[in-house]
Amino acid sequence: MIQEPRILAVTVRDKYLYAVSKAGHLLPLYYYGPLLDPRDAAPADGLRQPETWTQNVPFIEDWEAYARVFVKEYVPVPELSADVLPDDIEVHFSAQPRPEGSERPWAQAVYGGYPLYIFGSGEEPDPAGLEERDNPTLMFRQARRGMKHGPITGVDGGVGIPPTDLGP
Repeated sequence: MIQEPRILAVTVRDKYLYAVSKAGHLLPLYYYGPLLDPRDAAPADGLRQPETWTQNVPFIEDWEAYARVFVKEYVPVPELSADVLPDDIEVHFSAQPRPEGSERPWAQAVYGGYPLYIFGSGEEPDPAGLEERDNPTLMFRQARRGMKHGPITGVDGGVGIPPTDLGP
């Protein structure tokens, strides 16, 4: 079982949300974005609006086996107390329970309806490049201040995403 990451604070930098890990790293906070065709992206900002998304975020145990190796790299951010959150966005944070007995059993931080993740355990810096944070074809995108709030939540026993016909 993976260990719960230690988050000391959440901050906003250039409109994007970051966590400060106990190891002292500034880690991007990610949300799961369903697989989108770039042709479906809104021309104004390159992002499809959440109200048009219909897929929920499955817990790790509900992913197809071939995708689990990749998805396991993204670790749920544990529930965060108000004293580690920026005052101007703290009202948009909540938490969701995760299944007991799962690989990641701790309550997960949620920002505006989107479960949050970090890449890795927080003990190492995130290797992702800044140019990739808003790419609408990515499965995990960086959370932003002011992003449209949506209803995406984790589901127990939900549909496997991505669909099995997209796998090798």
